[in-house]
Parts: sequence; structure tokens; C-alpha cells
Amino acid sequence: MDSLVEALKKTYRKTSGPSAKVFTGADGIKSILSEELENTPEHGVIYAYRALPELALLSPIFVSWWHKKRLAKGV
Repeated sequence: MDSLVEALKKTYRKTSGPSAKVFTGADGIKSILSEELENTPEHGVIYAYRALPELALLSPIFVSWWHKKRLAKGV
């Protein structure tokens, strides 16, 4: 029983700590926008984002795809 309790304590410590993600550059912005859209329920709201206008110039295909997916989801 003691070994089971110790194993559970180790597992709990591993999964209960804080986590962080670091995003950089245009790929980071695309990752954030994609993840936010995936996590937003249908007809939900993404409250605030201000991406640099350069993103549309750097990645017009992504921006077009993202808006089509957003509109299809009713976000």
C-alpha cells in the first residue's frame, strides 16, 4: 500500500504543476490564432486579438483560411 501511495504522489506532482508555452514570430501568431479558434465553441466569441497587419502580408493564405474557418464556426 505504501508503494502505491508513493507512486500516486509522484504522478500527481508531475501533472499538477504550472505549464507555459512560448510563441514567437509569424508562426507563433498563427499557432495562437489556430489554437484559440479550435478551443472556441461554435457561435462563441474570441474577445480580443490584434495581430500585426504584416501577418496578412506574410501569410495571406493562412489569414484567408482562418477567417473562412471562423465564419463557418459562427465565431
